[in-house]
Amino acid sequence: MQIDISQQGCIGDGMTLNTRALQSAADQLRECGGTLYVPAGKFLTGVIRLYSNITLHLAAGASLVSSAQLADHVVGECIAGLLYAFDAENITIRGEGLIDGNAIAFFQENVAHANCGADIDTASTWQGQHGLHYGSDSTEHGPLRSLGRPGNLIVFARCKNVIMEEISITGATYWTIHAADCQTIRFDRLKIDNDPRHPNNDGIHLTTCRDAYITHCKIHTGDDAIALTGFNHPAGEREIALGLSGLNGECRDILIANCELSSRSSAIRIGFGVNPTRHVHIRDCSIKDSQRGLLVHAPQADVSNITMERCDIETQLFHGAWWGCGEPVSLVSVRFPNTPKSYGIKDVSLSKLRIRSPVGIVAYSECPNDIEKIDLNQVELTLVDDPLDLIKGGNADLRPAADRHIAVVSIGWEPTHFINIEATLLDCTFGNEKSLISPHHQ
Repeated sequence: MQIDISQQGCIGDGMTLNTRALQSAADQLRECGGTLYVPAGKFLTGVIRLYSNITLHLAAGASLVSSAQLADHVVGECIAGLLYAFDAENITIRGEGLIDGNAIAFFQENVAHANCGADIDTASTWQGQHGLHYGSDSTEHGPLRSLGRPGNLIVFARCKNVIMEEISITGATYWTIHAADCQTIRFDRLKIDNDPRHPNNDGIHLTTCRDAYITHCKIHTGDDAIALTGFNHPAGEREIALGLSGLNGECRDILIANCELSSRSSAIRIGFGVNPTRHVHIRDCSIKDSQRGLLVHAPQADVSNITMERCDIETQLFHGAWWGCGEPVSLVSVRFPNTPKSYGIKDVSLSKLRIRSPVGIVAYSECPNDIEKIDLNQVELTLVDDPLDLIKGGNADLRPAADRHIAVVSIGWEPTHFINIEATLLDCTFGNEKSLISPHHQ
């Protein structure tokens, strides 16, 4: 069965609010499934729920555009985005059309995000009190302040057999795609292009998911392009609460391949939240214009069995309160605030990487041996100058950390910076094109 939304009272003029008509069309497919077809046109809408066995097909020239009114995005006690599904299976979103979160309606131009520098001790950095524009008035690179905004744009919670392919997505105000406690999910040939000055607009964020494939995607975001975490509770953020059910489990068996990624935070983040993350394979990806390449982080749960191979990584520094200091690869185990212990990172393999970055590879374990079995094979790394070296270069960002004195620390300009760990390096080559002398050698 196929339902053309233009035959159900929806008007694609970019001004008419179509929430009721769209939801009515989706409800008609709730029992037997079918295709919800969006023809060419600009369809303004609030949040819509999808069900099992539904294919949402956006034709060329079609766009679903998020309403600029927050009241149109309330689901229970949560602030939602545009599309969501709970406890469903066999959902597909595809086509040549566009999903637009309308972020421009919810952010203030030239107004910086709230000061985020209170969680660091600048005395621990190379620049001391004279550098690190965290929370400054500079808005060139963001992050910008929001006026109050909708939550995660597309949410799948406790779903199975989810496919998203070919669709273009832009203007997310929070996470673009959030899959929570889902199994067997595939994201292929997606084009996600968010405003890089907007915070929290992660591209694809999987929390405690199993059997996921992220392939041939182009993702350009302010926050993490891809995040794999073990969050199961929103911790007070209404905007990400929809779908987080407090379930225990693991985020595991994830493939990321043939993707082009850029981010003002981390291109790929692995780890965070109380559930562990395991068995992630990354291959044949290109990372450019990112403040960090790969971040493997274990603040609240263990992370293990991570491989990254045949990837190109180019990082740089950005103004503003973004986390990261240009690290191409960062493995971090430090104690999380209000957490009695630290957690471990184990079995990480990095091979055939080609890196150009302002700082080297970082592996920092606050407690000895919390990071172990780290192998680097055929890694080519060249240190390069960055326009912001004097402001925030030569440091590593380890946040969030219970001890603010190690939240951002000086590491100099060496190809590797390993603290309290042992790593195996085989056939690695390191070059240095920097014009500055390492702060550790001055």
